[in-house]
Amino acid sequence: MTERVTLRVGGRTLLFSNPDKVLWADLRLHKADLARYFAAVAPFMLPHLRGRPLSLIRFPDGVSGKSFYQKNLPDYAPSWIRRFPFPSGEGVIEYMLAVHAADLVWLASQACVEVHAWLATCEDPHHPDIIAFDLDPVEDAGFSDCIKAGVLLRRVLSELRLRAFCKTTGGEGLHVYCPVRFSVTHREAAEFARRVGIILMETEPGFFTLERVRAKRRGKVYVDYLQNGMGRTMRAPYSPRATAGATVSTPLRWSELEHTSPGEHTIATVPARLSNIGDPWGDLHRRSE
Repeated sequence: MTERVTLRVGGRTLLFSNPDKVLWADLRLHKADLARYFAAVAPFMLPHLRGRPLSLIRFPDGVSGKSFYQKNLPDYAPSWIRRFPFPSGEGVIEYMLAVHAADLVWLASQACVEVHAWLATCEDPHHPDIIAFDLDPVEDAGFSDCIKAGVLLRRVLSELRLRAFCKTTGGEGLHVYCPVRFSVTHREAAEFARRVGIILMETEPGFFTLERVRAKRRGKVYVDYLQNGMGRTMRAPYSPRATAGATVSTPLRWSELEHTSPGEHTIATVPARLSNIGDPWGDLHRRSE
């Protein structure tokens, strides 16, 4: 196994350790494959990460092994990676900010498979610019139920004159993002999402739930509004998942949703998809007229 190689990515030099380390054994995908994926999607992924503190999930023994969640950027990270120090109950956390393709390739060298991002930016951490809805099917419900849920949620948001964007989670769920152009706190964002959840429950009784106890959600789609809390994160657009199929949390056009299966978008297929159709979320942060 090659222990370390030197890479030149976008004008930056980094040491990449153990590129032959297996991450997805069944697919024979290595850290080097993850690095190639991140390099390919960087032009599309980085705009969604711009200024957003990141939390990382690393899999040093591959996706079938143990993982750990990392908020603090380690001291040994390259000096050119930007840090965002933010005080919390855990002390000052030095979050990573991804700016360059080399930042993502370095994450691959750390066996970071999943990238999670704030819904606010470091410029205004207390006021999110996205309200997120995490639609999670529980037992006896599946992705087809999330498709229906997403369509209904989009209709409600449209009636409120708000734009909505959907993406797969890389699993059976669906994320819907609603960009906001007015000042809102995290608490207010979560409360808005909760009230929209109530509207959905009234629209389709027995189909949606806001129940926090998992055992009481069976057969329903859970609307997780709590992800809008301060410091909470969502899986970033184009982040891989630690799934058997190396799936990717993939932005979609609404017209694609009903024809999508959760396993079709992977680190093997997403780069070609982006080359062919571009980023369906390319105008997520455009200013309203």
